[in-house]
Amino acid sequence: MAASKGGKKTGSGGMGWILGVLAVLAAGIAAFVQWQALHGATSAADRAFLAWLEDAGAKVNGIGVAQFEGMGHGVIALKNLEVDTTVLSLPPHMLMERGNIYRNVESGADILAEAGQNVSEEVLSARRELYKSAAGQSDAIVLSIYMIEQMFLGNASFWQPYLDVLPERVPRSPMFSDTDLLELQDSERAEAARQTHQDLVDEHEDLRALIAQVLKNAQTVNGASDEDMRTYLEAHKYLHVQGLIASRALTFQGRRVLAPLADMFNYKSTGEERAHESGEAFLKHHKWAHETDGFLHISTDRYTAAAGQVFEDYGDNPNHIYLQYHGFIPEENPFDCVSIQLPDAKGIIWTAKHIVQNPDSPFGWVLHGEGVPLDDNTLHRRQSGLMPPPKVCVSKRFDIAQRDTQYAIMYVLAALLHPAVCKDEFAEDPRELRQCLFSNAVRDTDLAVAIIREYAFGRLRSYPTSIEADEEIKPESYALELALGYRISQKRALLGFLGFEDQAEAAEEEAAQEEAAQEPEAQEPLGSVEGGVDAHLEGLVRNFNEWMDQAGAPHYHVRAHADPVFRVGAKAVKDIAVNEIYLGVPSQVIMSLDTAFAEDSGVRRLLESLRERFGRGDAFHELLFHLVYERFVLEDESRWWPYLALLPQPGQQTSTLFLAEHQIAALGPSTIRGEVIDYQARVHRQYDQVSGMDLVANFFPEGVFSREHYFWASAILDSRSIWWHGQRHLVPLLDLVNCAEGGPDPARVHSTHFEEATRSADTRADRPYAIGDQIFENYGQTNKIYYIHHGFILDANAHDALDVDLELSLGNLSEEDENYLKRLRLRNGANRFTIGGGAVVKSREGFRLVDERFEAFLGVKYGRIGTLGDLCLRALQETIGLGLAYAREFGIEQDPFFQNILEVLAKNGLPPSPAFDGPVVDAAAKDADARLAYVRKVVRSEMDLLILWLAELFKIYMDTQA
Repeated sequence: MAASKGGKKTGSGGMGWILGVLAVLAAGIAAFVQWQALHGATSAADRAFLAWLEDAGAKVNGIGVAQFEGMGHGVIALKNLEVDTTVLSLPPHMLMERGNIYRNVESGADILAEAGQNVSEEVLSARRELYKSAAGQSDAIVLSIYMIEQMFLGNASFWQPYLDVLPERVPRSPMFSDTDLLELQDSERAEAARQTHQDLVDEHEDLRALIAQVLKNAQTVNGASDEDMRTYLEAHKYLHVQGLIASRALTFQGRRVLAPLADMFNYKSTGEERAHESGEAFLKHHKWAHETDGFLHISTDRYTAAAGQVFEDYGDNPNHIYLQYHGFIPEENPFDCVSIQLPDAKGIIWTAKHIVQNPDSPFGWVLHGEGVPLDDNTLHRRQSGLMPPPKVCVSKRFDIAQRDTQYAIMYVLAALLHPAVCKDEFAEDPRELRQCLFSNAVRDTDLAVAIIREYAFGRLRSYPTSIEADEEIKPESYALELALGYRISQKRALLGFLGFEDQAEAAEEEAAQEEAAQEPEAQEPLGSVEGGVDAHLEGLVRNFNEWMDQAGAPHYHVRAHADPVFRVGAKAVKDIAVNEIYLGVPSQVIMSLDTAFAEDSGVRRLLESLRERFGRGDAFHELLFHLVYERFVLEDESRWWPYLALLPQPGQQTSTLFLAEHQIAALGPSTIRGEVIDYQARVHRQYDQVSGMDLVANFFPEGVFSREHYFWASAILDSRSIWWHGQRHLVPLLDLVNCAEGGPDPARVHSTHFEEATRSADTRADRPYAIGDQIFENYGQTNKIYYIHHGFILDANAHDALDVDLELSLGNLSEEDENYLKRLRLRNGANRFTIGGGAVVKSREGFRLVDERFEAFLGVKYGRIGTLGDLCLRALQETIGLGLAYAREFGIEQDPFFQNILEVLAKNGLPPSPAFDGPVVDAAAKDADARLAYVRKVVRSEMDLLILWLAELFKIYMDTQA
């Protein structure tokens, strides 16, 4: 092209022009020869596909199909292609999309005349009815049903040449094994992949009957066997077709379109600098005239020389989109980024105070302008003015002008602003509070970026491997190759955002910060040892570690240690990576039903006698008898004695089984109060029943099977049991690992797997540990469960939620009405609901309460609720009484937060729900009693959850009134 444009004409015959023509001819011949060679190597299916395109009316300009190493099918240039050259135009009947599908179903045009000449109108009519029943489904579902049918039709399908060249598998992440998903080193993406896979399996199950009818109808056309039909009915076929749609379909204003040949352009960034355009760049070169002639026109987005591969830039997508939907990772992607979840206001404040050490710095107001404790109600008022914490995607191209990034920065700064800045506005209207916060948040952008950087740095530190180590791995499968490519790209994006050349430089900064580093946040339990640990406890720990040393654990990278906060914990004795098995406890040291019924068990005779008498077993009491016998009969002669001696002894346990009446009463309006009363009563009742059995009373020596020992053993089993195969197990050392959230995925829950090959209970690390670090696990429970059975709560608990009891008083109901309530999972009387993690969620129908039973409860109690505002108002009416009851415990029921809600209810003529009328325990008495003080902390944490719930409802209601 340069020669033809730049050839210099001469007055004596124009040799430059001749040379230019020769150059063009040479380039064209070379391209033609190369294209022919490439096509000669392709299959007959490829050649049939190209012929089908031409015969069906597609307009192909200067491109062909070829196989490219590592990419499969791609598009090759048959001549030099300039930018914006239209290379493909597809008529509407060649687009596989909802409109054309239903036109084909109506006319039968997609069934070839030769194959379908004997198709009766009855069959075609049945087909129309079947597709009519699917009309309400999504584009992806309609496409998948249609593709399965067309694949099954084979030669009878108009689309066969196109279907024959589609890939046999789409290696996207939802099809990865659990092992491959672990290699992503990204629990969020791994969980998204698992969920997508499960959703598709469930979707297939829901559609199976319809697909079977469609195939049965198509069977009359192609005469296929029932066995062939069953193959197309299996879930793996549906998942494959959905993978084809996810990876190849174009999207125009929400409409999904499969376009032959247009879906064969492979991805490569144009390399041009451009702002994030939400896919506009892609749409410039993909134009569907669906409102006029229906043609789809594809044009080039870059210059491509003859014989080169013609690439496309798919748009402004991060790599996780290509991983989950397409099954590849680009070598270069300027729009790749790493998603960072920001914390709530409290987490942001803690991080800011860690960053801002100097009160005289420009950000000194973070330190000295706070004015109130972090757990003060003001913090919740501040949080109530914000939406839930957003995510922000970070990369080297981090752009504070981008909308999502700008919102994240404003969110961070709004969370930090001193309450006094917007105090008056809040008293009047939370909408004005939000406006005040964000108008003040335009300052100090650098601080917000520094806070986001801190969380990004934490994400980088959490990776168990370096880029260098990843690049040394030789993948044994394409899935592993993709996983490696993904995690390397994520680390590079983080390094780019943080401004590091490599992870070695990042490690240097981390080393500089280590002096200030602290252990993961965890809640101090009652009964912790003040001022250090005693020599007796250290001796018990030494004996236990020596005992475990002799057990021959296949994985043994932690040891017990005496701890001044937790009494006993477990520490790493080597560096441990995320997902590495840090402990494999051998079966011979685990206490279980197997050891209770073993030949050498001291209680085997008792257990067999009880089963013989009652005709069944009682797993809980069988293990309890085993535990009591080993601890209080055999004592130091028990083979488990080093473990049993290290457990909390009677009088040292923190379970609510051991709360006194006045301590239980101090739980006030919390549902925990009633559950603790029931818990204690149940254990008392069980002891009375079991101890009264002659087989039990005559078996244990006098004084051994006492109420005190029974309560001790019950608390041990309720707080320390590890479950697998549906049974409880006491697992030495593993049950010394304390609870705290942390790591790359704070919501990841502890899981132990019993490995039959090594006969060991194996546990993987949910976060990286260095030598000497205390090991923590996230038990994945609410604070209510932690407190009732373990005696502690976590300040940071992603799984926390609050139970509330609300009354439904409907008088005498007919059987029909009773059944209606049962279908709603409600009862005429007290109903328990769980709130937390947000009040309202968006749904297909608009908005609804997170707890659907609660929304149904409101509908039954108050009749049909028409608007979102009314829904929030009724929810406030039902729960404000409980909120005031909690507030009364701390003397803050007159706080403007509660008074504003009461005022709005009064304006709407809605009386608030009644408050709990129990006694309020004097704060000074609580502080004088360690257990009472902790009860106060528990009640306060529940009030915090309820205030967040009320604040969100109130904010949404006020927004609807704007």
